[in-house]
Amino acid sequence: MITELAKRINFPPEAIEYFKEKHDELMRRPELYGELYRAMDEFYMKGDRSFIEILDKIADEAKMEKYTVHMIFLLLAARPLRYIYRQQGISEDIYYNTLSDLTCKLMECKNVHNCWGTFVGWWYPDMFRCKVFKLGRLEYERLNFPYDDYKGFLKKGDIVFNCHIPSSGPVTPESVIESLKIAYSFFADELKDGILPVYCSSWMLYPAHRELYPEGSNLRSFYDMFDIIDEVEDKTNHNFWRLFGVDYSPETFEDAPERTTLQRNIKNYIRSGKNMGTGRGVLLFDGENIL
Repeated sequence: MITELAKRINFPPEAIEYFKEKHDELMRRPELYGELYRAMDEFYMKGDRSFIEILDKIADEAKMEKYTVHMIFLLLAARPLRYIYRQQGISEDIYYNTLSDLTCKLMECKNVHNCWGTFVGWWYPDMFRCKVFKLGRLEYERLNFPYDDYKGFLKKGDIVFNCHIPSSGPVTPESVIESLKIAYSFFADELKDGILPVYCSSWMLYPAHRELYPEGSNLRSFYDMFDIIDEVEDKTNHNFWRLFGVDYSPETFEDAPERTTLQRNIKNYIRSGKNMGTGRGVLLFDGENIL
């Protein structure tokens, strides 16, 4: 049941075999397997994080890694999502592309925790309730604009399309433009005066980071596509793991890898007494060009 989807969204063969084995273990425990479907009711009906508590209890009773149980659950929950997509007339290509986010989170979990699973199961209720879609390289969700005004074009509460950047490889300028074109078509009935307003909140858009990105890099190109409207310093350096595969702490910092120019630049930046942060930006797209 779960292996077909795992193959389709390119889970590594080792991970597929692991999940099949763990899924079969749970199936041999009907009282626990039934709890997976109770969690699914919470997941789809409430759209909050209450399902996580049920999954953690299953993992504890099965003596199984909780992040593994979270991923098995999401693979099972993807089946009813397919019917929801069909009912709403959304293509299978978008269905599978959106679910490829599971592969990104799988590899992040393996990298950071050396475990096949996901440590961000809480992220998925909106995606599985058709509020987040991966359209080409980027993911989008509708969001009420949180600021009072943007150049007289956007007002607080206006619908904008919040964009996420899954860790599925390079974010080239070409892939971003292609994604924006797909989104422009997908949200055609919700454009504002023929414009797709895109909002993004990311460590990639923090102004102090821009000079740390190598000249001509994809990161610098992505940053330059947005008009930065806000920034927040993060004294915990929460996003450190996204670049180094380990959570930030004074103990992990020095041993964190320095294989790339960006890693070296970020570590030197932190050594100088500065912290990472988040930038928030707006991009306006007319179907062909960024305005």
